[in-house]
Amino acid sequence: MNLMTRLPVLALTLCLVACGKPEAETEIAGTALVQVEAAQSGPMTDAVIAYGSVEAGADQACAVSAAAESQLQQVLVQVGEPVRRGQAVLRVLPSPATTLDLGNAQREARSTQVELQRVAGLREQQLATESELQAARSAAESAAALRDSLQSRAAPGAGVVLTAPCDAVVDELAFKVGEWLPAGGVAVRLTPAQGQSVRLGIEPDAMHGLKNGARVQLADLEGHDVAEGRIAALDRRIDKQSGLTAVLVQADAGTALTVGQRLRAALVRGVHQNALSVPSSAITFADDQPLLYVVVGGKAQRREPRLGLRDEGRIEILEGLNAGETVVVLGNDALSDGAAVRLGDAPAEDKEP
Repeated sequence: MNLMTRLPVLALTLCLVACGKPEAETEIAGTALVQVEAAQSGPMTDAVIAYGSVEAGADQACAVSAAAESQLQQVLVQVGEPVRRGQAVLRVLPSPATTLDLGNAQREARSTQVELQRVAGLREQQLATESELQAARSAAESAAALRDSLQSRAAPGAGVVLTAPCDAVVDELAFKVGEWLPAGGVAVRLTPAQGQSVRLGIEPDAMHGLKNGARVQLADLEGHDVAEGRIAALDRRIDKQSGLTAVLVQADAGTALTVGQRLRAALVRGVHQNALSVPSSAITFADDQPLLYVVVGGKAQRREPRLGLRDEGRIEILEGLNAGETVVVLGNDALSDGAAVRLGDAPAEDKEP
Protein backbone atom coordinates (compact mmCIF):
# COMPACT_ATOMS: atom_id res chain seq x y z
CA MET A 1 0.00 0.00 0.00
CA ASN A 2 1.47 3.31 -1.03
CA LEU A 3 1.72 6.41 1.16
CA MET A 4 -1.28 8.14 -0.38
CA THR A 5 -3.42 5.10 0.38
CA ARG A 6 -2.24 4.81 4.03
CA LEU A 7 -2.94 8.44 5.04
CA PRO A 8 -6.77 8.26 5.04
CA VAL A 9 -6.63 5.04 7.08
CA LEU A 10 -4.34 6.63 9.68
CA ALA A 11 -6.57 9.70 9.99
CA LEU A 12 -9.65 7.51 10.48
CA THR A 13 -7.89 5.51 13.19
CA LEU A 14 -6.88 8.65 15.13
CA CYS A 15 -10.40 10.02 14.92
CA LEU A 16 -11.88 6.80 16.31
CA VAL A 17 -9.41 6.82 19.23
CA ALA A 18 -10.15 10.45 20.10
CA CYS A 19 -13.89 10.08 19.81
CA GLY A 20 -13.82 6.94 21.86
CA LYS A 21 -12.73 8.68 25.19
CA PRO A 22 -15.24 8.14 27.98
CA GLU A 23 -17.57 11.12 28.43
CA ALA A 24 -16.96 11.11 32.21
CA GLU A 25 -13.20 11.55 31.69
CA THR A 26 -13.82 14.56 29.46
CA GLU A 27 -16.09 16.12 32.12
CA ILE A 28 -13.57 15.55 34.91
CA ALA A 29 -10.86 17.29 32.94
CA GLY A 30 -13.00 20.47 32.91
CA THR A 31 -13.98 20.50 36.63
CA ALA A 32 -12.30 21.86 39.75
CA LEU A 33 -11.51 19.59 42.67
CA VAL A 34 -12.77 21.22 45.87
CA GLN A 35 -13.59 20.48 49.48
CA VAL A 36 -16.76 21.82 51.03
CA GLU A 37 -18.45 22.36 54.38
CA ALA A 38 -21.96 23.37 55.37
CA ALA A 39 -22.53 26.80 56.93
CA GLN A 40 -23.36 26.50 60.64
CA SER A 41 -25.38 28.51 63.14
CA GLY A 42 -24.29 28.90 66.75
CA PRO A 43 -22.95 31.32 69.37
CA MET A 44 -19.94 33.46 68.46
CA THR A 45 -18.03 35.66 70.89
CA ASP A 46 -17.40 39.29 70.02
CA ALA A 47 -13.93 39.76 71.49
CA VAL A 48 -10.90 41.89 70.79
CA ILE A 49 -7.38 40.60 71.43
CA ALA A 50 -5.14 43.00 73.33
CA TYR A 51 -1.56 42.84 74.59
CA GLY A 52 0.05 44.57 77.55
CA SER A 53 2.10 44.11 80.68
CA VAL A 54 1.78 43.86 84.45
CA GLU A 55 2.46 47.05 86.37
CA ALA A 56 2.54 48.04 90.01
CA GLY A 57 -0.68 49.70 91.13
CA ALA A 58 -0.76 53.10 92.79
CA ASP A 59 -1.58 51.38 96.08
CA GLN A 60 1.60 49.32 95.79
CA ALA A 61 4.00 52.27 95.91
CA CYS A 62 7.22 51.21 97.55
CA ALA A 63 10.13 53.41 98.59
CA VAL A 64 12.80 53.85 101.24
CA SER A 65 13.01 57.15 103.09
CA ALA A 66 14.71 58.55 106.18
CA ALA A 67 12.41 59.54 109.06
CA ALA A 68 14.83 62.29 110.15
CA GLU A 69 17.42 64.42 108.38
CA SER A 70 20.42 62.17 107.84
CA GLN A 71 23.65 61.85 105.90
CA LEU A 72 24.03 58.86 103.58
CA GLN A 73 26.95 56.73 104.76
CA GLN A 74 26.67 53.54 102.71
CA VAL A 75 24.59 52.11 99.86
CA LEU A 76 24.02 48.39 100.38
CA VAL A 77 22.23 47.60 97.08
CA GLN A 78 22.47 48.54 93.40
CA VAL A 79 19.95 49.45 90.70
CA GLY A 80 18.24 46.37 89.25
CA GLU A 81 18.90 44.22 92.30
CA PRO A 82 15.94 42.33 93.78
CA VAL A 83 15.44 42.88 97.51
CA ARG A 84 13.30 41.22 100.14
CA ARG A 85 11.09 42.91 102.69
CA GLY A 86 13.25 43.93 105.69
CA GLN A 87 16.54 43.69 103.76
CA ALA A 88 19.10 46.42 104.58
CA VAL A 89 19.29 48.99 101.80
CA LEU A 90 21.06 52.08 103.18
CA ARG A 91 23.09 53.09 106.20
CA VAL A 92 22.68 56.71 107.29
CA LEU A 93 23.98 58.95 110.08
CA PRO A 94 21.51 61.33 111.72
CA SER A 95 22.39 64.98 111.25
CA PRO A 96 23.69 67.12 114.16
CA ALA A 97 20.30 68.84 114.26
CA THR A 98 18.53 65.52 114.64
CA THR A 99 20.96 64.45 117.35
CA LEU A 100 20.40 67.78 119.14
CA ASP A 101 16.64 67.31 118.96
CA LEU A 102 17.03 63.86 120.47
CA GLY A 103 19.14 65.22 123.34
CA ASN A 104 16.57 67.92 124.09
CA ALA A 105 13.76 65.35 123.99
CA GLN A 106 15.62 63.07 126.42
CA ARG A 107 16.16 65.93 128.87
CA GLU A 108 12.52 67.01 128.57
CA ALA A 109 11.36 63.45 129.23
CA ARG A 110 13.50 63.24 132.40
CA SER A 111 12.28 66.64 133.59
CA THR A 112 8.59 65.90 133.10
CA GLN A 113 8.99 62.54 134.84
CA VAL A 114 10.52 64.25 137.89
CA GLU A 115 7.68 66.80 137.89
CA LEU A 116 5.11 64.00 137.72
CA GLN A 117 6.65 62.32 140.75
CA ARG A 118 6.64 65.62 142.68
CA VAL A 119 2.97 66.37 141.88
CA ALA A 120 1.99 62.82 142.73
CA GLY A 121 3.60 63.22 146.18
CA LEU A 122 1.74 66.47 146.76
CA ARG A 123 -1.51 64.83 145.73
CA GLU A 124 -1.01 62.14 148.36
CA GLN A 125 -0.68 64.94 150.91
CA GLN A 126 -3.79 66.65 149.53
CA LEU A 127 -1.61 69.60 148.48
CA ALA A 128 -2.32 69.21 144.72
CA THR A 129 -5.55 68.74 142.84
CA GLU A 130 -6.48 65.78 140.64
CA SER A 131 -6.42 68.01 137.54
CA GLU A 132 -2.85 69.11 138.32
CA LEU A 133 -1.83 65.44 138.62
CA GLN A 134 -3.46 64.62 135.28
CA ALA A 135 -1.71 67.56 133.59
CA ALA A 136 1.69 66.43 134.91
CA ARG A 137 1.03 62.85 133.79
CA SER A 138 0.01 63.99 130.28
CA ALA A 139 3.14 66.14 129.92
CA ALA A 140 5.37 63.25 130.96
CA GLU A 141 3.73 60.85 128.53
CA SER A 142 4.03 63.29 125.60
CA ALA A 143 7.69 63.95 126.32
CA ALA A 144 8.45 60.24 126.57
CA ALA A 145 6.67 59.57 123.24
CA LEU A 146 8.71 62.27 121.48
CA ARG A 147 11.93 60.91 122.96
CA ASP A 148 11.12 57.34 121.85
CA SER A 149 10.24 58.51 118.35
CA LEU A 150 13.52 60.36 117.91
CA GLN A 151 15.50 57.46 119.37
CA SER A 152 13.99 55.09 116.79
CA ARG A 153 15.12 57.44 114.01
CA ALA A 154 18.47 58.66 115.30
CA ALA A 155 20.88 56.86 117.56
CA PRO A 156 23.58 59.31 118.75
CA GLY A 157 26.99 58.48 117.30
CA ALA A 158 25.78 55.42 115.43
CA GLY A 159 24.49 54.78 111.94
CA VAL A 160 20.90 53.82 111.24
CA VAL A 161 20.06 51.05 108.76
CA LEU A 162 17.11 51.67 106.43
CA THR A 163 15.36 48.57 105.12
CA ALA A 164 13.09 47.68 102.15
CA PRO A 165 9.39 47.85 103.05
CA CYS A 166 8.40 45.23 100.46
CA ASP A 167 9.69 42.55 98.09
CA ALA A 168 10.83 44.60 95.12
CA VAL A 169 13.52 45.51 92.59
CA VAL A 170 15.70 48.57 93.10
CA ASP A 171 14.59 51.10 90.51
CA GLU A 172 16.50 54.27 91.46
CA LEU A 173 19.03 55.51 94.01
CA ALA A 174 18.15 59.17 94.55
CA PHE A 175 21.24 60.16 96.58
CA LYS A 176 24.99 59.55 96.65
CA VAL A 177 27.17 58.71 99.62
CA GLY A 178 27.89 61.87 101.64
CA GLU A 179 24.73 63.68 100.57
CA TRP A 180 22.04 64.75 103.02
CA LEU A 181 18.66 63.05 103.04
CA PRO A 182 15.76 65.30 104.06
CA ALA A 183 13.31 63.94 106.62
CA GLY A 184 10.64 61.97 104.76
CA GLY A 185 12.38 62.32 101.38
CA VAL A 186 12.53 59.29 99.08
CA ALA A 187 16.05 57.89 99.08
CA VAL A 188 15.47 54.67 97.09
CA ARG A 189 12.65 53.99 94.65
CA LEU A 190 11.54 50.38 94.43
CA THR A 191 9.38 48.57 91.89
CA PRO A 192 7.33 45.84 93.57
CA ALA A 193 8.28 42.39 92.31
CA GLN A 194 4.63 41.40 91.96
CA GLY A 195 1.52 43.24 90.88
CA GLN A 196 -2.12 42.68 90.05
CA SER A 197 -2.71 45.54 87.62
CA VAL A 198 -2.42 44.92 83.85
CA ARG A 199 -2.37 47.70 81.25
CA LEU A 200 -3.50 46.56 77.80
CA GLY A 201 -3.13 48.56 74.59
CA ILE A 202 -6.13 48.63 72.24
CA GLU A 203 -7.12 50.41 69.04
CA PRO A 204 -9.41 53.37 69.79
CA ASP A 205 -12.22 52.09 67.54
CA ALA A 206 -12.14 48.71 69.29
CA MET A 207 -13.04 50.29 72.64
CA HIS A 208 -16.79 50.35 71.96
CA GLY A 209 -18.79 47.72 73.80
CA LEU A 210 -16.25 47.20 76.56
CA LYS A 211 -17.62 47.71 80.07
CA ASN A 212 -16.08 48.18 83.50
CA GLY A 213 -16.37 45.06 85.60
CA ALA A 214 -16.40 42.65 82.64
CA ARG A 215 -14.49 39.44 83.27
CA VAL A 216 -11.16 38.94 81.48
CA GLN A 217 -9.01 35.86 80.90
CA LEU A 218 -5.28 36.65 80.93
CA ALA A 219 -2.74 34.43 79.17
CA ASP A 220 0.97 34.50 78.49
CA LEU A 221 2.23 35.08 74.96
CA GLU A 222 2.29 31.33 74.31
CA GLY A 223 -1.45 31.14 75.00
CA HIS A 224 -1.31 29.52 78.45
CA ASP A 225 -3.92 30.92 80.86
CA VAL A 226 -2.22 32.55 83.86
CA ALA A 227 -4.94 34.54 85.64
CA GLU A 228 -8.44 35.93 85.58
CA GLY A 229 -9.57 39.43 86.41
CA ARG A 230 -11.98 42.21 85.57
CA ILE A 231 -11.86 45.46 83.64
CA ALA A 232 -11.13 48.17 86.22
CA ALA A 233 -10.98 51.22 83.95
CA LEU A 234 -11.14 52.30 80.30
CA ASP A 235 -8.54 54.95 79.48
CA ARG A 236 -9.72 56.55 76.23
CA ARG A 237 -6.75 58.89 75.95
CA ILE A 238 -4.64 58.08 72.88
CA ASP A 239 -0.96 57.46 73.54
CA LYS A 240 1.15 59.73 71.33
CA GLN A 241 3.75 57.07 70.59
CA SER A 242 1.66 53.93 70.06
CA GLY A 243 -1.61 55.55 68.96
CA LEU A 244 -3.47 53.18 71.30
CA THR A 245 -5.94 53.66 74.11
CA ALA A 246 -5.69 51.50 77.25
CA VAL A 247 -7.76 49.02 79.20
CA LEU A 248 -6.77 48.53 82.84
CA VAL A 249 -7.42 45.05 84.18
CA GLN A 250 -7.29 44.17 87.88
CA ALA A 251 -6.31 40.54 88.43
CA ASP A 252 -8.23 38.59 91.05
CA ALA A 253 -7.01 38.70 94.65
CA GLY A 254 -4.27 36.21 95.39
CA THR A 255 -2.91 36.27 91.85
CA ALA A 256 0.89 36.43 91.65
CA LEU A 257 1.99 38.23 88.49
CA THR A 258 5.48 39.57 87.85
CA VAL A 259 5.74 43.30 87.23
CA GLY A 260 6.76 43.81 83.58
CA GLN A 261 5.40 40.41 82.51
CA ARG A 262 3.88 40.52 78.99
CA LEU A 263 0.33 39.19 78.72
CA ARG A 264 -2.42 38.63 76.16
CA ALA A 265 -6.12 39.06 76.86
CA ALA A 266 -9.40 38.45 75.04
CA LEU A 267 -11.73 41.33 75.91
CA VAL A 268 -15.32 40.20 75.41
CA ARG A 269 -17.75 42.82 74.09
CA GLY A 270 -20.72 40.49 73.66
CA VAL A 271 -22.00 37.20 72.25
CA HIS A 272 -24.01 36.62 69.03
CA GLN A 273 -26.11 33.62 70.00
CA ASN A 274 -27.28 32.43 66.54
CA ALA A 275 -24.49 33.59 64.28
CA LEU A 276 -24.23 31.99 60.83
CA SER A 277 -20.56 31.20 60.20
CA VAL A 278 -18.15 29.48 57.85
CA PRO A 279 -14.47 28.48 58.19
CA SER A 280 -12.18 31.42 57.52
CA SER A 281 -10.67 29.48 54.59
CA ALA A 282 -14.01 29.81 52.76
CA ILE A 283 -13.47 33.56 52.35
CA THR A 284 -11.29 35.00 49.59
CA PHE A 285 -10.92 38.61 48.52
CA ALA A 286 -10.95 40.47 45.20
CA ASP A 287 -10.12 44.17 45.42
CA ASP A 288 -11.01 44.14 49.13
CA GLN A 289 -14.41 42.59 48.37
CA PRO A 290 -14.96 39.36 50.34
CA LEU A 291 -16.08 36.40 48.23
CA LEU A 292 -17.23 32.85 48.86
CA TYR A 293 -18.45 30.04 46.62
CA VAL A 294 -21.56 27.94 47.23
CA VAL A 295 -21.92 24.59 45.48
CA VAL A 296 -25.29 24.35 43.73
CA GLY A 297 -26.01 21.52 41.28
CA GLY A 298 -22.33 20.67 40.86
CA LYS A 299 -21.35 24.22 39.99
CA ALA A 300 -19.69 27.02 41.98
CA GLN A 301 -21.95 29.99 42.65
CA ARG A 302 -20.11 33.16 43.65
CA ARG A 303 -21.47 35.23 46.53
CA GLU A 304 -20.38 38.61 47.94
CA PRO A 305 -21.14 38.23 51.65
CA ARG A 306 -21.16 40.86 54.38
CA LEU A 307 -18.84 39.70 57.14
CA GLY A 308 -19.25 39.98 60.90
CA LEU A 309 -17.32 38.52 63.82
CA ARG A 310 -14.15 36.48 63.60
CA ASP A 311 -13.71 33.85 66.29
CA GLU A 312 -11.75 30.62 66.63
CA GLY A 313 -11.01 30.26 62.90
CA ARG A 314 -14.56 31.03 61.81
CA ILE A 315 -16.16 34.12 60.26
CA GLU A 316 -19.72 35.28 60.79
CA ILE A 317 -21.79 35.87 57.63
CA LEU A 318 -24.32 38.67 58.09
CA GLU A 319 -25.67 38.66 54.51
CA GLY A 320 -25.25 36.57 51.35
CA LEU A 321 -25.59 33.03 52.72
CA ASN A 322 -28.25 30.76 54.23
CA ALA A 323 -27.85 28.17 56.96
CA GLY A 324 -27.07 24.70 55.59
CA GLU A 325 -25.70 25.90 52.25
CA THR A 326 -22.48 24.19 51.22
CA VAL A 327 -19.47 26.45 50.79
CA VAL A 328 -16.10 25.70 49.24
CA VAL A 329 -13.35 25.70 51.88
CA LEU A 330 -10.43 24.38 49.80
CA GLY A 331 -9.75 24.85 46.12
CA ASN A 332 -11.59 28.19 45.95
CA ASP A 333 -8.57 30.33 45.01
CA ALA A 334 -8.90 29.66 41.26
CA LEU A 335 -12.67 29.24 41.04
CA SER A 336 -14.95 31.38 38.92
CA ASP A 337 -18.70 31.83 38.99
CA GLY A 338 -20.46 28.89 37.31
CA ALA A 339 -17.38 26.65 37.22
CA ALA A 340 -18.06 22.91 37.41
CA VAL A 341 -16.76 21.32 40.61
CA ARG A 342 -16.33 17.85 42.02
CA LEU A 343 -15.83 17.02 45.67
CA GLY A 344 -12.50 15.74 46.95
CA ASP A 345 -11.64 13.92 50.15
CA ALA A 346 -11.59 15.83 53.44
CA PRO A 347 -8.17 16.94 54.69
CA ALA A 348 -6.23 14.22 56.47
CA GLU A 349 -6.68 15.89 59.87
CA ASP A 350 -10.49 15.91 59.39
CA LYS A 351 -10.81 12.23 58.38
CA GLU A 352 -12.24 9.78 60.86
CA PRO A 353 -9.59 7.41 62.23
